[in-house]
Amino acid sequence: MINFGAHFIFEKELQVQSIADSIRVKNPVIASAKNPLYTIQFFPEGGTLVEGIKTTISFKAENIEGNGVEAKGYITSSKGDTVVQFKTSHLGMGSFAFKPDAGTAYKVKVQYKNSSYTPAELPEIYADGYVMNINNLDTNIVTTITANAATMAAHPSGDILLGAKHAGRLYYKQNITLKDGKATVSISKENFPNGIAAITLYDEKLHPHCERLVYVEHKDQEVNVAVTTDKTIYQSKEKVVVNITATDAQQQPVKAALSMAVVDEGIVKRSSTHIISYLNLESEIKGKIEDAAAYFDSKNDHAAEELDLLLRTQGWRSFLW
Repeated sequence: MINFGAHFIFEKELQVQSIADSIRVKNPVIASAKNPLYTIQFFPEGGTLVEGIKTTISFKAENIEGNGVEAKGYITSSKGDTVVQFKTSHLGMGSFAFKPDAGTAYKVKVQYKNSSYTPAELPEIYADGYVMNINNLDTNIVTTITANAATMAAHPSGDILLGAKHAGRLYYKQNITLKDGKATVSISKENFPNGIAAITLYDEKLHPHCERLVYVEHKDQEVNVAVTTDKTIYQSKEKVVVNITATDAQQQPVKAALSMAVVDEGIVKRSSTHIISYLNLESEIKGKIEDAAAYFDSKNDHAAEELDLLLRTQGWRSFLW
């Protein structure tokens, strides 16, 4: 995989701590021209920006340590017009709608926290190509595909294939014909198990052009695990009796294969992740994910929107030809 660059390599940081009390000193990270204090990246939904097609651009602003920071900015055209204003909404991430016009150049200015406005770069704008926008609803994944005139001239049949995979396994595919450069497809979430699904658009020669990650959650498939002990305080090496109950969404008992780790919280601090966030999210998305467990917190009313924004930034996909 190294032959194709870090774009395709999964990395996971593991922390090793000593039981003995110790002070961990972290080397300071120093800003430089090659490693600026703040950075911002823009991610067109589906992969690319195409002339004349309106799409959603998500973005993420980070500090030098890779944590999200508040930012705001604007985009101006070569005609002198301010076409878009934007600002972060969650952990340095946000999104806005944008339609690049043919023959028009664009400039971006960004302000991080209370700093002055600095220039930034939009991704390249292509003269032809497909744009795929997705609305992740409760029961369906509504996919809208758009192609401009130059693309339809190069692919006059309008035939495309929409496929969807989970963990590398194909769960859905459908042949579609674009009419006047457009098509809308509704995909039932019943096709997929819980977790991340990758929706991919292929042309008539089965060359992939667009890809978008969506999170599928079936609440009726959740298993509730209750763990209780016979006492709240134990002496050293005293026998501990643990009672474990597994039930489904209807509180009916279910079979489960379980693992358990017991640690001293004074040594190993409570993690910001758990088994669901790791298996269904962190192992699928590159880079550092701040407070991954919060995306699965039932008390977080905006968890679904924030998770979708994360998938449109850190989970952004493109194709290297």
